[in-house]
Amino acid sequence: RPAPATEVRIAGPSGEALPDGAAGELWLRGQSLFRGYWHDPAATGAAFGDGGWFRTGDRAVLREGWVSVLTGP
Repeated sequence: RPAPATEVRIAGPSGEALPDGAAGELWLRGQSLFRGYWHDPAATGAAFGDGGWFRTGDRAVLREGWVSVLTGP
């Protein structure tokens, strides 16, 4: 399960939220996440999407509030 006060999104190629059971990129946002990379606005801009979502780069599936992180393309 995600940490308390952390939102989870499984995102498609355009950043759209995918339904439970669909594989996509794991995105997170919440009070416990870092806000960016120290003195590196380019890396911060590449890692964070609209609305403060952090793009983890991990492929994952969300099922009933549980996240399964997958490996591979």
